[in-house]
Amino acid sequence: MTIQLHHHMTKRILSTLVGVSSLIAAAATANAAILIFTDKCEFLTATAATNCTGELPNLGLVSGGASASFQTGQVTFSIAAPAWNLYSGAPAPCLDWTALLPGPDIAVSGTTETLNAAFASTVFSAGFDFAEPTRSGCGTDAYAPFSNSTFRVTLKLGVTNVASFIFDAPNDVAAFVGVQSDAAFDRMEIREIGGAGEDEYFGQFYCGTIPLRIDPRSIDLPFIHSGARDPLLEGWSLANPAPDFAILGPVADDLGAGIDAWHVEDLGTTWPQLVSYGMVLSPEQVVEANHRGWSLTAKLRVLGTNTLSDEDFCHSGWAPGIGYVDGLKNWAVGMDRTPTDDLIVAAVHRPDLVRRIPGAGGGYHTYKMAYDASSQTASLYVDGQFQFTWQGTNYTATPRVSWGCPSTPDTGGGHFSEVVFDLNRPLLSIQVGCVDIFWDTLTNKTYQVESRSELTNAWTPLGPPVPGTGSRICITDSVRGQPTKFYRVVLLP
Repeated sequence: MTIQLHHHMTKRILSTLVGVSSLIAAAATANAAILIFTDKCEFLTATAATNCTGELPNLGLVSGGASASFQTGQVTFSIAAPAWNLYSGAPAPCLDWTALLPGPDIAVSGTTETLNAAFASTVFSAGFDFAEPTRSGCGTDAYAPFSNSTFRVTLKLGVTNVASFIFDAPNDVAAFVGVQSDAAFDRMEIREIGGAGEDEYFGQFYCGTIPLRIDPRSIDLPFIHSGARDPLLEGWSLANPAPDFAILGPVADDLGAGIDAWHVEDLGTTWPQLVSYGMVLSPEQVVEANHRGWSLTAKLRVLGTNTLSDEDFCHSGWAPGIGYVDGLKNWAVGMDRTPTDDLIVAAVHRPDLVRRIPGAGGGYHTYKMAYDASSQTASLYVDGQFQFTWQGTNYTATPRVSWGCPSTPDTGGGHFSEVVFDLNRPLLSIQVGCVDIFWDTLTNKTYQVESRSELTNAWTPLGPPVPGTGSRICITDSVRGQPTKFYRVVLLP
């Protein structure tokens, strides 16, 4: 299965899962922006990377136990505890670890698999062939039955972490994992963070020296819905076009408060009866969102009531709601009203993150999810008041911003006055550092420039007296850190 993302780039992901045959990967960058690939051809084309190991040597068990290492081509491989054995090629009598990858493969034994790849010089891109068979080619199933594994890859420059991401490759296929960074690195540390003691296999490695470059003009954010305008005319798409189980339309002067909005109401209770507007993010947009952080803000009024308990509401039905999926993680918030007109807000599928706001169910409220790239968490605010922080929930889907009534089992609706998804942008501050004071002078006259910070303060001399020259004179005064300052020029006797 192939899903077209942007500019006909297929199977290229930025912290996303794209298509059934793609790789799950989630960026967890500290400082660097990274682009993750699951298609080797596209990786090699985009990065100009070349094979930096060649065919791996058929060494079998590499001596050294947990301290074992070997060098091939431009890469030195090693392991770290709790791994205890490193293999390059399968030991006799086994002929090959797996037929999914050509030639000898790297295998690691241990309760948790670890592999380090140190490059001979700094690189900006690196990738490797990878296989996770559900049955070993060497008959070790009885010792280590299959368990799906997830790995974290950390890019390092010396001892400094450059970036990291998580991948979970599809099983029983020849997979590929590649990454390109806008910052150089010289080491790749691969750590199993989920699974068991069965083996996955690493093939040949590829590396390149072209840094990642993102054209700011390709970002094209924010995504906005405003007022009673039809979201389809704003570029949003509808999950179920022309649904007969939904009521959609403009609302003018809602509650007599001068608020225009778009009415979204879900009357369906079975799959796929849900009503959701969304926009798909391009690879460049996902890179920037993960790197810089993002916010999703919605001003809306909840319609109808839900009689579920707070805990059941979180798990079962919720409408309306807003959400952002980056491919592996989903940050979604549902809202509802109780019969006593309390407002309920909850992180979807997180029964520990449900908040009830008494008496607030009937009016418009502003909900804001703010994602911090450094901590990889999002915080929810309602009308500016902090509610909770969470790491999202695991959810594999094409990167997308959604709003509406995306819950199948529940009915309900909302009036959406505003929806905005945008990147965190640096604050712009303009500060005046100095001012020029100039005036026309006469010869044989002397002038004194004076200043004060408040109109009620006494005037104080600004520098020594200035002799006139018969022409215009200018002096400069620093005002950094001073919100106000007043000046005058006095003709001395």
